[in-house]
Amino acid sequence: MRLEEYERVGKATYAGLAEVIGKILSAAIAAVPDLHPQQVQHRAKDTASLRKKLARSGAAEADEIEPHAKDLAGARVIFYTNSDVTRFQNSGILTDNFEVDWERTRFHHPTDAQAGASELFVSNNYVVRLKDERAALPEYAQFAGLWCEVQVQTTLNHAWAEMAHDTIYKKPQLTGFGSDLMKGIEVRMAAIMRDYLAPAGYAFQKVLSDVERLSRGQALFEQGVVQSIEDAATNNDLHQALSNFHSSVLPYYDDWREGSGEILQAVVRAVARSRSMPAEPRQTPFGDLEGRSSKDVARVAASIIEDLRFVDVDQTFDLICSLYRGAEGEEADAWIKLAGELAKHHMHVWQQAGPVVQGMLMDRVMAFSSTDKAALRPIILAIVREVFATDLNGTTSEGDTITFHSGAVVASDALRQMRADALALVYGYDVPDLTEEERNELIDILRAAMAMPSYRRTVAPELGAIVLSNAAEVVAYFTKSSGQWSYERRQKIENRLLWKYRNYGGSPPKEQTNDEQEAARKEMNAAILEFRDVVNRDHGFTTYKLLVGFESVFPPAWDDPEFDHEKEEPYRVAQIDTLIEGIDNENAAEWLGVIRRCAATKSNDLATFPSFSGFLQSLSARKPDIVFGYLAELDPRLANFLPSFLLGLAQGSAWDQAEAQLSAWIAEGKFLSDITFSAASVDAMSLDLLDAALDAAIAADDEPAILNSVRSISWREKAGDIDRMKEMFLKAVGWLARREEALWHHYWRSRKDNSLLMASLSADEAASVLDSLVIAPKIGSSLQWVLADVAAAHPQAVLDYVGNRIARRFADGRRRDYDAVPYDLHRLDKVLAAHADLVVASARAWYAQHPDYFSYYGGKFVEIVFPAFSAELEEAMT
Repeated sequence: MRLEEYERVGKATYAGLAEVIGKILSAAIAAVPDLHPQQVQHRAKDTASLRKKLARSGAAEADEIEPHAKDLAGARVIFYTNSDVTRFQNSGILTDNFEVDWERTRFHHPTDAQAGASELFVSNNYVVRLKDERAALPEYAQFAGLWCEVQVQTTLNHAWAEMAHDTIYKKPQLTGFGSDLMKGIEVRMAAIMRDYLAPAGYAFQKVLSDVERLSRGQALFEQGVVQSIEDAATNNDLHQALSNFHSSVLPYYDDWREGSGEILQAVVRAVARSRSMPAEPRQTPFGDLEGRSSKDVARVAASIIEDLRFVDVDQTFDLICSLYRGAEGEEADAWIKLAGELAKHHMHVWQQAGPVVQGMLMDRVMAFSSTDKAALRPIILAIVREVFATDLNGTTSEGDTITFHSGAVVASDALRQMRADALALVYGYDVPDLTEEERNELIDILRAAMAMPSYRRTVAPELGAIVLSNAAEVVAYFTKSSGQWSYERRQKIENRLLWKYRNYGGSPPKEQTNDEQEAARKEMNAAILEFRDVVNRDHGFTTYKLLVGFESVFPPAWDDPEFDHEKEEPYRVAQIDTLIEGIDNENAAEWLGVIRRCAATKSNDLATFPSFSGFLQSLSARKPDIVFGYLAELDPRLANFLPSFLLGLAQGSAWDQAEAQLSAWIAEGKFLSDITFSAASVDAMSLDLLDAALDAAIAADDEPAILNSVRSISWREKAGDIDRMKEMFLKAVGWLARREEALWHHYWRSRKDNSLLMASLSADEAASVLDSLVIAPKIGSSLQWVLADVAAAHPQAVLDYVGNRIARRFADGRRRDYDAVPYDLHRLDKVLAAHADLVVASARAWYAQHPDYFSYYGGKFVEIVFPAFSAELEEAMT
């Protein structure tokens, strides 16, 4: 259709189409209860407007106009809020009633807050036509094949669009006149949308959401909150009833005190009932989900009690104690946490009544019998920890703004007495039969009594005096107890006290302190220095902290505040050198005890042992005869440091003796995991030794040793040894595969360049290696490195591996613990992106095998290999 024909007869036809589509939309929307449009409009495009549009697109009036104007017929569905728009889009009304041209459909949402006026509107513009079955009816036949644009937007966006249409889109052609004013109008239109209409739309949406939430809460309230909790027959139902109350009813009580007692008792009964009920699966359309357990019920119950905790503090404390007495495991943790929340210094409470809540709780705790104090120890310690806190926190909200407030507690005689009582409680729990974990907890709590407010450096001197006095008392207690402490604990506490001494040992300006605070400061400083002197009288401790740990404190640090790691390292090296010089045959046995004590340190931090490892390496190089004596008495803990011994021995002339010792251990099946681990870093160890250790490990079914063999092979690979190393690698992986153990990829070395060993694999060998990894539950970073190394030479093998994972994902139902493809790729994508033809061919094969799941798994993998639609991908898909 040309413009002349449109003007003569076409406009009326398109107007009729727009009217029909508007009526269909109105009728379909009316049938959906929760859709409430503000209005539905329709129109045919004005001829003058169409002529301008054609001119802008460069189309002559003689051309066919449909390709240049998708909105010859137009309908607009206008809703009040964004959630109404979303509900309409999800309702299926458009796809149920029309054919949608998704190629020409556009969703317009601004992505740049500084976009121009013409880019700021929000609209969802669908291009639709009548379905064939409707267009076949006589009354609709004239509209067959004609397209109509359906715009879906909110009232505010509609108002702005109408105004913009008359001011921006229909602006006059200005040449030499009024251009500055027109630019100003466009800026103002953009500001209207950005500063007024967009925030107003959000505010309207929030009002509607609040009203809907209030309506849901009112319905639950009228049904009877307590009764709905009592009627719940399973933990799933209990959790749902409590969650509904917590989210939709509790926040809207006009007076929380009214009925809170009845509600809390119902919550307590719910928790007690849940303990005897098993977890039952939750059935959903997508499969069963794990059922709610008693600990899940306890968590939401704790949230309800927490929200009501200040209505009656004594009642809340009684509930916590009662619930804790009947709880175990993670449920007990919920009540311990709740006790801490009750005892926290809350800014709004402090503003009204000071430390009244903490005072009430401490009065209750101090009145407990010794039996109750023992039974409720975790609850009491959670309260004590918060009593020692000096920070105040709180929030206020106004409209859409939440403000976080912080401050410090205010000193008072009541605060001083509470803290003194709290210290006495902690001391009372420090008995000889405590576990290491329990004693560490007490020490951490006592350290909390020494902490100044965290939010600022200047502290009110009255509060500072209390905290520094408490600190002096705690440090004196530490000094008295330190003789029974491990070296590790002494090391940690000395480090913390050094920083306390540095940060608070000096006096602030005179106007920021008083006599009481300065007296307490002197007392604290004296106590810290006394602790230092006492623990460092133990030569065993001073030796230990030279060799082990990254928190050691050395004498220069007390006088030099600039004594940091850079100065510490040469000091440490020099002292260790002196220690080694003093080791001889007469004291070798004594030193073996020292070395074993250092090796017994438990730590997952790699910064713990560098000095100790360096000490062993240097000792082995300088005094190998003594070290061979130690190796003869090697124990499993000290064997963890075998690489350090071997690296030192390899520096001298005693390596033949070291190899003989390793061979003897291998023959006896001893320390195989440590030997195979050492091979990664000790180049002097021959491949014959590593191979022999691997064979011994396989014979002994020693999985850790076999995994360490894989690690050492990946670290030691070099061109001249590839065939030998591949043989060992396949031997290790074969054993692991037979036992369905895929952990070996965690032991494979990640490298920037490609693996020579993986490149040497044949196609069958590569497939075998990858088959051993199909059972890995997900393709994490370490597995991706292996796949990238294999893909460099065998890309199809890796693609087949991904296809096997997709097949496994659905082989025996939807496995929730198995991710067939990763969410993203780090190195593998770059390797596979060079083989677009293989990727596309493999993806098509996956689709043929599993069309129902391809869109997510197969399609997702293609997308992460090619995040942008590259020319190579386009060519491969044609």
